[in-house]
Amino acid sequence: MTGTTRVIGAPNATTTLTLTLANGSPVTDTFSLTVTDSGSWISGSLPPTVDLAELAMTDLTLPLTLPAEMGMTNTITVTATSKTDPLVTATMTIQVEVVDLAALITNPTFSPSEPGVVDLLPFTIEPVAVNTGCPTDGVIDFFCNNQGQILQDVTLTSGASITGGSLAGTLTNQGYVSQVTIQPGAVLTGGKLTGYIINAGTLADFEFVGAVIEGGTLAGKITNHSQSEGVIKNVSLAPNTVISGVNLQGNISGDNSAPALLEHVTIQPHSFLSGVKFGEAVVVEGQVICGEGVQAPAGICAADKPEPKYPDLNTTAINKQGKSISTQSACYGGIIVNSNPIETQATASLADDVTIQGQIQVDPAHVGQAADIVVYVSYQPLDEAATYFILNEAGQVVDYDNNPAHLVPFQVIPKLAESIEIVMYQGKLPVTGLLNIEFGYRLADGTVVHNFKPIEVNINK
Repeated sequence: MTGTTRVIGAPNATTTLTLTLANGSPVTDTFSLTVTDSGSWISGSLPPTVDLAELAMTDLTLPLTLPAEMGMTNTITVTATSKTDPLVTATMTIQVEVVDLAALITNPTFSPSEPGVVDLLPFTIEPVAVNTGCPTDGVIDFFCNNQGQILQDVTLTSGASITGGSLAGTLTNQGYVSQVTIQPGAVLTGGKLTGYIINAGTLADFEFVGAVIEGGTLAGKITNHSQSEGVIKNVSLAPNTVISGVNLQGNISGDNSAPALLEHVTIQPHSFLSGVKFGEAVVVEGQVICGEGVQAPAGICAADKPEPKYPDLNTTAINKQGKSISTQSACYGGIIVNSNPIETQATASLADDVTIQGQIQVDPAHVGQAADIVVYVSYQPLDEAATYFILNEAGQVVDYDNNPAHLVPFQVIPKLAESIEIVMYQGKLPVTGLLNIEFGYRLADGTVVHNFKPIEVNINK
């Protein structure tokens, strides 16, 4: 949040305070707003919450009227708190003083209680100095916004706090890192991680105080002190990794010869485990699927493949050349409109809450291989031709030319489990028209496995 930090005005003067709130994360977020006004000089109010799309900004305005009494001072504080991660907050403190501007002009020895620049306006506003970007290398020891940048081979001191953008190379952290993407090959060691972290590299020896870490490799000792019950999902664990205090979800794959130790963790239902051992106070919410190298109490691991929870969408596969090949995979899925049962074909309005999700039972020959989960959609507005797009890792829409070689990952899976759960969309649909949704996985050799029967959604007003 940026804006004014000091206001000097004449008695009974009025003005408007304008602050700018930015969402530096790669996902839409809701921020709760609070205002403290010890002198009751503000004559309006802010909304209780404000929604901001990823990397978006908005102005917040507060009307202000000064009292008639000379020399009065007031402190106004505005705080924005992320609902995604309550540890992410921004606070602006504005000092306001009533002065005799005429006396200041005629008597050079007169000054307000704090030194500052004053002119002949009813108000003088002293703006805050703000760092608008992070240096892209070297040492960082302050708060900065990394939005739209790539930091490479940097050191973050205990006074550093960065948000947004991407990290590359080898990075040492003693501060805070929030809402970033870790690029392939990058290694970030130490410090505190918060918000949503999309990881395609390696994170080591850190404290997690955020919402979600997804993908990539974790190493060393990882502890969780998140107030929002942080989730780590779909990760590989380096040999002898120790994880404590988190929620684990999806595909959690360690090293069979040096399994990762899980302590005081909660494992969510239908997760896939391999190369891990259970320590103290591990909670399993329902059965999980276990691969090789799992050291767990009896009854934890499901003995058989899970029964599909969703309608069968049939399954097809193609090789790198686009030719059909046989597969033993199976794709299931559909759409839930409000609280109705899941269907493969549904009608929804713009006001309905929908969840589009799927399950893939992976071909046994592909289990353990690295793969990209892919989601691609055809969209046809009323009386118009269809267009095609893909969802990327941030859930953003990317144009698609129907060439499988140009697919981009919705999610990166270091090692395919026997079964994979995918939530492709949750919320209200933004447009009317017809959507046909396909999903699946792509192997490193170019093989693509996906549902043959699309999930179909007819959206009306």
